[in-house]
Amino acid sequence: RSSAAEAKKRIETQLGLKSGDGSGTSGGMEALIDAKIEAAEARTDAKFAQVLAKLDTLTTEVRSSRSSIWTAAFAIMGLILAVVALVVTVAPSAFSVGAQMREVARDEARAAVAATPPAPAPTVATPAAAAK
Repeated sequence: RSSAAEAKKRIETQLGLKSGDGSGTSGGMEALIDAKIEAAEARTDAKFAQVLAKLDTLTTEVRSSRSSIWTAAFAIMGLILAVVALVVTVAPSAFSVGAQMREVARDEARAAVAATPPAPAPTVATPAAAAK
């Protein structure tokens, strides 16, 4: 209540409500000042209650967001593990198919080279043969 008493004195001083000897207020103004102080305290209490309610809402939202973040993190980790498992499963067969294709292509190229008759040796014109 000391803050209320200080506020009361400040209001009395600002409004010039002190009597000549400074011992009290004039004309029953004390009840009015007390009512104003009580109203100001009530407004402050109401605003404080609103701030606390907003803080509770924010705390709830943060907790909800935190659980959503964890859910997303676990989903991403599961997706990464699934991709790694797929690569580990498919990669060896893909490499072996590639190696088999290379061998087939090499065998076909060798067979094609073996099936073609050799080209005749090129003849070189010599000056003696050209003179005839």
